Amino acid sequence: MAEHLTYYGYDEDRPVTCPGCGWNGPAKDGSQGLYKELFDVSCPRCDTMLLIVSLPTVEETKEAAARGDARAQADLGYALRVEESREAFERAKLKGPEQLPELEGAELAFVWDHELPRRGPTVITCEREIWREPARYEGWPRFNEVKEILKAKYGGRFRSLMPTPRSTLYLYGDDISAPSKISFD
Repeated sequence: MAEHLTYYGYDEDRPVTCPGCGWNGPAKDGSQGLYKELFDVSCPRCDTMLLIVSLPTVEETKEAAARGDARAQADLGYALRVEESREAFERAKLKGPEQLPELEGAELAFVWDHELPRRGPTVITCEREIWREPARYEGWPRFNEVKEILKAKYGGRFRSLMPTPRSTLYLYGDDISAPSKISFD
């Protein structure tokens, strides 16, 4: 069974031994798989998983930096920028139907767009702009939240929320299953 480690508890030079085939060497010589919240280290010979390492949260980075961990101290600036970005998004995002304008029309079809350049905002239109907020990479869960807010505001007049082709890169990101996780109506 693979050993679970925190990010700042992981040492790439730590020797590991595969219980399956007996290979041993430093963890950095194992095969690594990187995922959204962790990475793993597997045996380069037989692919037995040896280590599971959780990627650090902002809080874990702050705590490790405060304890004097040199890697955490080097990562702290990035972690603080991530924290500020999340806070800015929370301040600017659409929170409820009361923030949306009144619209005319029996059927309302909305468009989810991504304004260029790459880090431009998400813009929601229905013949005119009705909302903009910071874009989120792999923002498909946010797409679903916004759709529910639009439905709450416009009721039976809501027909659809459709992403533009240029918005899909940021909307889906690296999540190949994302298109199946959203519906447009």
